[in-house]
Amino acid sequence: MPIRRAIAIHQTWKQFIGPNWPLRDFYSFDVSNKDEIDLQCFSSVAPEEINPEKPVLLFNNGLVCGPSWWAPLIPKLLELGIPLIFHHYRGHFEETTPNNVPLSLQHLASDVTCLIKQLDLKNVVLIGHSMGVNVSLKATLQSPEAIKALVMIAGSILPPSDFLFDSTFLKKPLDSIRKFSDKNPRVWNALWKALPYMPIGPLTVSLLGTNPVKTPLSRSWHFCKELGQMPPRVFWELLESLHDSPMTHELNKIDLPTLIIGGQKDVLCPPTTQEILAGKIHHSRYVQIKHAGHAPQSDCPLEVAQEIQLLLNQIGISKKVA
Repeated sequence: MPIRRAIAIHQTWKQFIGPNWPLRDFYSFDVSNKDEIDLQCFSSVAPEEINPEKPVLLFNNGLVCGPSWWAPLIPKLLELGIPLIFHHYRGHFEETTPNNVPLSLQHLASDVTCLIKQLDLKNVVLIGHSMGVNVSLKATLQSPEAIKALVMIAGSILPPSDFLFDSTFLKKPLDSIRKFSDKNPRVWNALWKALPYMPIGPLTVSLLGTNPVKTPLSRSWHFCKELGQMPPRVFWELLESLHDSPMTHELNKIDLPTLIIGGQKDVLCPPTTQEILAGKIHHSRYVQIKHAGHAPQSDCPLEVAQEIQLLLNQIGISKKVA
């Protein structure tokens, strides 16, 4: 398992390295999954120094997301003294994985399980945001003995077309956009890669995905830069997998302390979707963050960190966030 400081990571990510890049001071290492694809991982301590018997916090990103949305929360959680582990999903960055890599929620969850097994982790708290909630739930079903608690942020177990903007009207527009991208791949790819350089991209992300009063526009722009580095097919294939992989009938198998966090101002994944999720999981606690949008960990990091601290206390990990 080659280990290096995150500042020396793959060439694709060098353009993101800067004083504000959230994983700049993390250790970077690769884990090989079942499809023999090297997954790039980051940890707050050197992997060989992680005690597999002690707690770790393992993060699962949202759809076509890198680490940007976790940036304000990371310093708060580092105060706990618990190792933090991040990873890039397979296929999300063109330089690191082949274009034909198979993509589905099941594949992503399997990769999380491989990461847990290769590090021999036995005391994992999974923290998922948006689509990362689905990945975390599926990984828990695959490796229940290693998972001790769950943190589910702004996620849903329903197909996206059933809840986006608290409505079902988006299904036909999304289908039309998909057909356009299939018929005009060059045009679509050019638009996709140009997204970071068009003001409408970051502005739309800021207005729909955050509380602009709480999260600066620069973070939405940073997300768009990450997005532009991903093959467009990643978005469509994982969106399709979200539609085809409802989990409403599997959640009764999960019996773990679970914190469910929603943003009161979230228009992408409205609070009603987290309430449905909370009603399906035993031992869950639902918290609605008053001034947060779809990324509560970015809009209100202190409140989210304090709620995570309460969950850790519940499972016997006595730590405090200042």
